[in-house]
Amino acid sequence: MVVGRLLFGRESNLVFGGCCAHSPKVHRFLREMRAAALLVFLAAALVCPSQQVVQGTNPKFAEYYAPPHDTQIEWLVEGARAEPQDREGKRILIYEGKCQKYAETGLLELVVEAPQCLYDRLEHSLSSSGPMRVRTADAKFSLEGEGFAWMQTNSTLYISNRVHTIIHPEMLSASRTNLVQRSTNGGEGITVDSAKFTYSSDTGIGRYEEQVRVTGTNLMMTSSLLTFLLPKAEKQLERITSETNVVMEYELDGQQIHAVGEKADYSVPTAMARITGHPSWESGDRAGHGDELFIDRSNRVFQANGNAYLKMPASHFAESGLLGHTNAQTSGKSATNQFVEIESSNYTIRTNLAVFQNDVRMRQREEDKIGGTMSCALMTVAFAGTNELQTMLAETNVVINQEDKVFTSDTALYTATNGLLTLNGNPGWQAGLRRGKGDQIVGELRKDQILVEGNAYMRLPAGELGEALPGGAAPEQKAKATDTGFAEVFSQRYTLQPEKVDFEGGVRIIHPQMTWTSKNLIAKLASKEPKQASMLAEQQVAFVFNDPKNGSIHGTCERAVYDYSEDASLTNSLVRLTGSPILETTNGTFENKIILFDRTQNKLMARGNYRLHGFAPVDTNRLQMPKKLK
Repeated sequence: MVVGRLLFGRESNLVFGGCCAHSPKVHRFLREMRAAALLVFLAAALVCPSQQVVQGTNPKFAEYYAPPHDTQIEWLVEGARAEPQDREGKRILIYEGKCQKYAETGLLELVVEAPQCLYDRLEHSLSSSGPMRVRTADAKFSLEGEGFAWMQTNSTLYISNRVHTIIHPEMLSASRTNLVQRSTNGGEGITVDSAKFTYSSDTGIGRYEEQVRVTGTNLMMTSSLLTFLLPKAEKQLERITSETNVVMEYELDGQQIHAVGEKADYSVPTAMARITGHPSWESGDRAGHGDELFIDRSNRVFQANGNAYLKMPASHFAESGLLGHTNAQTSGKSATNQFVEIESSNYTIRTNLAVFQNDVRMRQREEDKIGGTMSCALMTVAFAGTNELQTMLAETNVVINQEDKVFTSDTALYTATNGLLTLNGNPGWQAGLRRGKGDQIVGELRKDQILVEGNAYMRLPAGELGEALPGGAAPEQKAKATDTGFAEVFSQRYTLQPEKVDFEGGVRIIHPQMTWTSKNLIAKLASKEPKQASMLAEQQVAFVFNDPKNGSIHGTCERAVYDYSEDASLTNSLVRLTGSPILETTNGTFENKIILFDRTQNKLMARGNYRLHGFAPVDTNRLQMPKKLK
């Protein structure tokens, strides 16, 4: 038995075999024992003043709640052996020490254990420079380290070295989150390692400091500081916050994601992580950043807000031609240095789906060279297989630049399976000096072809349709007409290829030197030197040539073929009319089954019997009639 205040001081009450020290019998026993112990203590002090108090075995020290729970133990400190460290017994060295925290209901909440610890009865604290272990009563949370101090008054624990924590899945509200994968054999949950640790049971706030490392079944995170909220009432981990040089690695849908930032907040009930402080992320060959990153692992959602950026290989858009063809596509080489970059106010990535919002800008880049671009207000991209583009929907103020082509619309839908780009909502296109619009535009990007449907309109340099000027026109006049003149074509629909266009339904051409109308028209465009252009007009053909020297020439037929060619030495401009053709000039009308009109020589040619109406004597400077009738 230990004497003096070691066992009988006023600061703590001794518990014997379940019998509380407040009972009357125990009170009498204590009074008697105090008197005897005091005599022994005084005698020992007089005989050997420097000798310490004799050690005791199985000591127990209890502290109680304030009224009305004053019969309930709040703290119970016990051990295998005790050695007083002062004569008054205020500081006691306890071997195999254990400190237990009880709730007002009597349920055990927390246990602190140490092979050796110093118990300060006045300060109500336990401390040691050696190892220790703390755990909740249900063992869902356990922690160990070296060098600690436990303050009973404010329920605060300090650990100074080699901190190791295990948080079991049940404490992570596993029914609402998949932060760790639960297993039937009782997985290890999350482990946290650090150099230092502080925890207050009253506030439920804990702090890990220096070389913090969090490890889970599919999660790893490092930082300089980690705080968490573990309220003692709920006994559920609610929030984790990592700060300074945060690095997070985790698995989502089979893909490893690496994220970095200066701060990461994780809410256990919502399974949401928020990373701030210049955060960025990488996943395989994709990377991005933003002002803040959100990770919702339970719903498999990844979100970047504010100055959001995403980078992926151009191979994810392979063969699409959406932003034009890459050099790798045209050369057959790999596209390891070619990327697609997307900037927006924010984006959300789900399983095989990405949504970009507000001021969306996408561009194709090869090293420092920028290729095609696209901008819109909202873009939804669906991927299939190994992150290959499946569909892309752009909405509101859509502008797509493909090398020398530009598409505009309210909405643009690209489908990778057939390579079609469908534009709706005031769609328009431009390629060099050519441009057009309609009710709908469908681009077959792999074939470099577009289809314009409904109220179709096209504007192009007049010279690409050929020139109506006769061969005697001055070269400078030809150049002026070719360089500055434009032709406009209206129809119900047309299909445009680089050097060919098919117009269908109510075709009308307004050219600086001529006009055409027909039901259908196919035009081969003179887009390069030497110039070669042709037009095939069919059904209800009508045209007017504007000749400044000879006046207007009108023609009607069912089929008209116009061929134009020009090189350094020769210019040909020939019109062939069939299907009840009629040609009218200011001097009369000419009819035949077939009429050939040579615009370069300003001559008419015909076979068989033809009819003339109201022609005046032929002027050699004007239209020349056939010299021989056949």
